[in-house]
Amino acid sequence: MNAIDYIDLALLASLTAAVLYLCFLAFFGIIGRKKERGVLGDYRFLILIPAHNEETAIAKTLESLKCLEQGANAEIVAVADNCDDRTAEVARAGGVRVLERNDPQNRGKGFALEWAIERHNLDDYDAVVVVDADTLVEENML
Repeated sequence: MNAIDYIDLALLASLTAAVLYLCFLAFFGIIGRKKERGVLGDYRFLILIPAHNEETAIAKTLESLKCLEQGANAEIVAVADNCDDRTAEVARAGGVRVLERNDPQNRGKGFALEWAIERHNLDDYDAVVVVDADTLVEENML
């Protein structure tokens, strides 16, 4: 054997050791993983959906929110902001509470959220979540 063969063997041995180490970590990472208990029932969420003329999209958003993980303690509120379509009616039909806001001077999502938050006692909630009216959420969002 010449020097190049010894270098090749040393390189092969170090790569083998590295791969075995990664396999060791992966194996014990898989078998050592504990299934965490859900803690959603311990928390109360306020989910606000600011919506301006979103009658065509809000129903799908509400359907995705209805599929949140079991045990999610969430109050869902749609904020129909300066709407001139059926956004409020569609949201009510989706089974959520609707706040209707008409203030042409103060238009926009920021004003709508501020207005809606002022109408809730935030001490009653652990977190406030804002979901856009044309968004689909995953069941584990919370």
